[in-house]
Amino acid sequence: EGALAESVSEKQFHVAGCALLQDLLKLEEPHSTLYANSLVNLDTATLVRMAQSPSASHVLDTWLMDGPCSIPLKQKLIRRMCPHVVELAKTRFGSRCVENMYKASSVKVKGDIAAALSDETKQLEQNFFARMTLRNCRVLDYTRQQEEWRQKHEAGDNRRKMFQSILEDGNDKAEDRMDATEDAGGVGEQHEPEGGAGDADERTADAAGEDEAEARRRRRKERKMKRERDGKSVDDDAKRERKRRKKEKKEKNRGDRETEQDTGGEAAGSKKKEKKRKREAGAENGSKKKTRKEAVEDVGADTGADDLGDILRAIEETKRAKKRRH
Repeated sequence: EGALAESVSEKQFHVAGCALLQDLLKLEEPHSTLYANSLVNLDTATLVRMAQSPSASHVLDTWLMDGPCSIPLKQKLIRRMCPHVVELAKTRFGSRCVENMYKASSVKVKGDIAAALSDETKQLEQNFFARMTLRNCRVLDYTRQQEEWRQKHEAGDNRRKMFQSILEDGNDKAEDRMDATEDAGGVGEQHEPEGGAGDADERTADAAGEDEAEARRRRRKERKMKRERDGKSVDDDAKRERKRRKKEKKEKNRGDRETEQDTGGEAAGSKKKEKKRKREAGAENGSKKKTRKEAVEDVGADTGADDLGDILRAIEETKRAKKRRH
């Protein structure tokens, strides 16, 4: 252990060595006891360096959260590192190590960690990693209501211990049942003759199990076929509905086009008739109108004047005579 501490304090941390040490610390006791004791007996400065290292910090995290060693041994390491939690909380890997120390510690040690962080809250609030640590360690709750904070964590620890004991009892009972079954099986094998009632019972149980499995497969197949039929019928209904809507839309568009054509034809016919009527009216007006020359010749013939001036004067006199008559 002393040689390990000296080598760790003098050299850098190796990734492969850290990965190997993680696996060794996960071994069941007493196989991992030597490595856990060596880790705890390192000097505090080396432990702080490990917590801030990208590779060595995983060794501490793995051992604190998944290590099967005794809880007092973990509490010893956590108490040694408590004075340095403010320093560790400001770094990327050290802040994660502080959070794992908080999770793995008892209520009293949790209070020590929260108290150390709460004393430097203003300083830690200015650091990103430290802010995350303050939130995950519930430092604000500890600062506001310490008694309520303590009661909540004690209740959580009690529940955790109760569930752990239930799981351990269940595992012990399961192991006892397995041992009893193995013993009973061994006795049966000793006393039952080959090809006797035991083999017949096994064959009967195997046949019943096969029949039940076949029935389950058949039920699953029937449910699958029913879902496929239901889905197919739904798809067919949807297709028919789409076709019906498409047909209605097509008929509506055709009716609109025919209506537009009828309306346009009537309008075009009315326009043609109007143009024809105007042309006929213009032709009639043109036939009634006379040119200036023809009018002058008619006036000259009526008045007997040959000179153009005399004709114009005759025309003016005719207009004045009409005005007087009106």
